[in-house]
Formats: sequence, structure tokens, C-alpha cells
Amino acid sequence: MAPDNDWGLYFAPGAYRFLHVTGYGGRVGEYDSLQEAEGGDLEADYVSVAHHLSFLTRGTVLTGSDFDIKSRLTVGDRLEVGADLRSFVEQQDNYPFYSAVISPDIETSDGIPAGSVFGVKRRLGNAYARLKLPKVPVHLYVKGGWQARVGQTQFQYLDENINNNCGQTCHYTSQFQQLNYTTRDLGGGMEVNLRGLDLDYEHDYSSFNDRLPFPSGTFGPMLNEHEPGPVFVPDTPAGTYYLDIPAPNRYSADTLKLNWTASPELIFNGQVTYRRARDVFTNNPQNAFDSFMTLSWHPGDRWHISADYRQQNLVNGFVPYFTLYGNMSYHQHWARLKGDYDLTKHLDLETYYQRAGISRSNAFLWPQIYSFDNTDRQTVVPSSFGNTTGMALRYHPSARWNARAGYEWTGTHDPGYLIDPQSNNRIFGDVTLIPRRWLTFTNDTSIIVQNAFPVIQRRNRFYVETADATLALVKNWDLDLGYSYQQNNLATYMAFNNDATAGYVVDEPFVPYRQLSQTYWIRSAYKFKQRLGLNLELSHNSAHSGMRPDVNPDDSLLLGNAPLVEQGTFIPAMFQQALGALDLGATQGSQVNVPQFLGQGKLFYLLPHGFDTGFLLYYGSYRDYTNPNLNGILRSYSIYFGRSW
Repeated sequence: MAPDNDWGLYFAPGAYRFLHVTGYGGRVGEYDSLQEAEGGDLEADYVSVAHHLSFLTRGTVLTGSDFDIKSRLTVGDRLEVGADLRSFVEQQDNYPFYSAVISPDIETSDGIPAGSVFGVKRRLGNAYARLKLPKVPVHLYVKGGWQARVGQTQFQYLDENINNNCGQTCHYTSQFQQLNYTTRDLGGGMEVNLRGLDLDYEHDYSSFNDRLPFPSGTFGPMLNEHEPGPVFVPDTPAGTYYLDIPAPNRYSADTLKLNWTASPELIFNGQVTYRRARDVFTNNPQNAFDSFMTLSWHPGDRWHISADYRQQNLVNGFVPYFTLYGNMSYHQHWARLKGDYDLTKHLDLETYYQRAGISRSNAFLWPQIYSFDNTDRQTVVPSSFGNTTGMALRYHPSARWNARAGYEWTGTHDPGYLIDPQSNNRIFGDVTLIPRRWLTFTNDTSIIVQNAFPVIQRRNRFYVETADATLALVKNWDLDLGYSYQQNNLATYMAFNNDATAGYVVDEPFVPYRQLSQTYWIRSAYKFKQRLGLNLELSHNSAHSGMRPDVNPDDSLLLGNAPLVEQGTFIPAMFQQALGALDLGATQGSQVNVPQFLGQGKLFYLLPHGFDTGFLLYYGSYRDYTNPNLNGILRSYSIYFGRSW
């Protein structure tokens, strides 16, 4: 007979976490507290059969700033209470700005010492309770959560008119920005479970509390001389203005969810949400209405049809110009119809069609005063829509292997931004192969081709390849090998105007840009006689990117300067300066060469009477060939010893 009460406790403390950092610790320890401390794993269980009660706790503590703890209490099917707490540190980088090379008119101020390692601690907590009312199919629930960020990050901005003379002296600033704020969420609702019908209503409230003042900067006057259409942005006088204003500080939302199972062949899901937001700083309102509906129908043995519709509507009650927070009002929708049909016993046909559209109520605001001469190629159009259609075949002759391949086309008629492609073509395929019981192989390939852009000269190619092999050659030993390849080949328009009055221009229609990322990994897990175990994981990632414009001064006539040459006012030295800035954009501005290597292992031994011991090792290496100041190596290891009851 099983005992009425059962409990267990497990604690495996790390004797000490030893940490050693070589070089710059910020990037190599991006999500590491960079602290030496005691840590370990904790598990606690209690089960009372007589009282239908259970209490479970799981926790991992690395340092005082990095831990994860979860708990759950259940009392039969009447009550469930749970909570979790997570804390971690995200290290920040100090990215240099090469403004002095781009233009001698830009003065710089950098208040962050070179090589500074600084980070932001994030803590997240959630709790919930769910109660079933007796004799009625109704559940009441309440939930709450909070997120806190404290620390410092880089804050940088360019004030175009610092000396009241934009175009002659501009100023770039980089400095620390202190963070210390908390977001709190509270919600609750009621769920009704009838025969084949589930109805759920929930009300949520969120508040944002920033304990520090908003950062500010000094600006010169901003004149609205070139803005077309009605004057909706007034001239901005010189003065001190707030920067980096956070998102809305307070909002509430009501959500209604419906799940209806009319029959095993017909299922409907729907959700409607209405949110009301108001920014505490500006007191501006911004409301949203979202809905989502899905219908799944299985009319026969060979047919499966699904349809879904989704919409998002954002409405602001103010004009979000220059210094005030706000987004453009928009109304967006997606409608999709998908069908699966069994052509034969081992061959399936998948086909789908989707139409998406968006209208922007105040698109004329974007770009506004941020683009002085309104030549920004990301200009927004009032409305746009697109159609997507695709087809795939899936062949599954046996449980040992299957393959799937297809084609997808997207036509974005009237694109929302002038740099959006008017057509997108995607070819994809994947295969799963199990030739032997000890070998499993998977492969996924995707190719995207973009050619038609409405205004800008651009063409784009994306290639994605992921392969993985899992081997189980020996009992109690698993080996996983993987490779991932991602490449983006882009040729795009590029222009640089060195001086608007002199008119020296670098203008190239198709500048090649290439981005490549490759990742290799190996994972192994082995256990000998259920006592001695070894887990290893190694991975290497290399990322490369770069832009290659034509920076040959002999090609000045081909780069947009023919009128100056014909007028006899072309000065090679001034044009050379423009080429130098363009060359900088092709090196420090766009080049990336950052190989990374990660290795971690765990060696453990299970002792009698519930004791166990082990050794944990972590190694990380990060290199940046463009900015060697970010190179670093991180090593950590700890020994633990514990007992479970």
C-alpha cells in the first residue's frame, strides 16, 4: 500500500563558482553576471494522498543576480497556486561612433571610458491562483507579475543644431544612461466550461514606474521650411528637450476568448481584446482593438481545411510630433485559407492563400521633421496590401523517412514603404531520414528571391540551410551533430551627399552587401552503469558581413557628379572626402567578423544513499576583428556535492 504522505528534498550546492575573464568581459559574458559566488540546484516535493495535496519547488541559483525558482501548490482539482522568479544580468557594449571621420562638422563627446563593462540586471516575477467553484463548471483565477530593470546602458544621440547653425556644427554625445524602473501587471477573470464550449473573460491592468528622470539634450532651432502639405509640425525653438521617452506608462485591457468544439470534425477558436493606454508623461491616449479567429474543419478522411482571420487596430488621440511619444494610427488585417488533401496513401498536398492589408490614418506624419529635405526612402504610403499563395507536397512512405517541398509567392502591391519588395519568391524543402534505429538525420533548406522594388534599385537573395544528425551507436550514449548556414546577398542603392551647397554626391545604384553566418555544434551524453555520467556540448559560430561600394575617385562622373564637372566647379579633394566617409561605411560601419566558440560540460557520479557529486565547466570565446577591444574569453567551473531525500 502506498504511503499517505511522500516528500523529497534535493540540494546540490556548488562549492564555489570560480570565474576567470581574459580581455573584455562584456560581450563574451553577454548574459553572465560576471561574479564569483556560491550556487546550486534545489528541489523540494511534498505529496499528501489523504488530503489530495501536492507542493513542488524547483530552483537554480548561479549567483545572487542570476537565479530561477518555480513553485506550485495544488489541492485536488479545486485549487492551484503557482509562482516563479527569474533574475539575470545583461552586459552592455560601448559602441564607438566615427563621426569625426564621416564629417569634420560633427563634434563628439564621449562620457563612457574605453573598455567599460556595464550591465543591466533584470528581474521578472509571476504568480497565479486558480479556483474551481463547487457544483458549477466555473473557474475563477487571478494573476500578477512584475518586471524590473536596474543598471546603466549606453545613451547616444546627434543634435543637429547645437550651435544654432545646422550644417556647420553638429554634436554627437555618448554617455551612460541610468535605468531603474518597474512594470507591474495584475489581471483576473472567469472561465466557464460547458459541454463543447469554453468561454473565458479576463481583465488586465499594467502600470509603469520610472524612478529616474528622463534624459534630456540641448538642441538648436528646428525650422519646418521643407515639409509638404499642411503644416502639422510647428517650428521648434532652441532649448532642452527630453529624449528616449519610454512607452505608455499605464494601460488596461479586456479580453474575451471562445473555444467551441461543435464536433470532432469542426472546431472554432476566437479572441477579442480591447486595450486602453495613456502615457503618464504626456497624458496622451492610445487605444487598440485586436481580434483573432480560427476555424478548423475536417469534412472527410482525406480533407482538412482551416481558415483564420486576425486584425489589429491602433488609434491614438494626438499628433505624435518631434518630442512626444506616439505611434501612427493603423488598421491591419490578415485572412488565410489553408487546405490539406491526401492525394494517395503516402502523398499529401498542402495549399494556402493569405491576404494582408494595412491602412495608416496619419501616414502623412511619417517621416516628418526627422527628414529635413524629405528624401527619406522609407516614406510611408497611406494604405497597402499583399497576397501570399503557396503549395507544398509531403511524401511519407514509412515511419523511417519523409520529405516535404514547396513554393511560396508574395505580391506586395502598393508597398507600405518605398524600400519594400513588390514580389517575394520562396522555395523550401525539408527531409527526415531514419535509415537505422541508431541514426536520425534532418535537413531544412529555404531560398528567398526578391527582385521588384518600386523606387530603389535593389535585389536580394536569402539562403538558409540547417542539417542535424543524431546517433545512438552505444547503449546509454547519444551523439548529436549539427550545422546551420545562413546567407544574405543584397545589392542596393547607396547615396552620400557630402555638402548640400556644394553638391558633391556619391550615387551608386547597386552596391553589393553580403551577410553570412555559419554554426557548427556537437552534443554528447553518456551514462556508465547508471552511476557515472558525462555531458558535453561544443558549438562554433562565425558571422561575416560587409558592404563593397565603388570608392574609386576616377569614377566621379559615374557617381552623380556630372553637372559639377560640366560646370567646372568639381573639386576632387571635396569629392575624396565624400568617398572617405563612404569607405568608412563599408568598413567599420558595415563589416562584421565575429567568430564565437562555446563549450560546456558536466561530469557527475551518483553515490549511494541519495548522494551525488559532479564537476561543471564552461568556456566561452568571443572575437571581433573589426573592433578588437571587444575580444574576450570567459571560463567558469564549480564542484558540487548534495543529497536527495
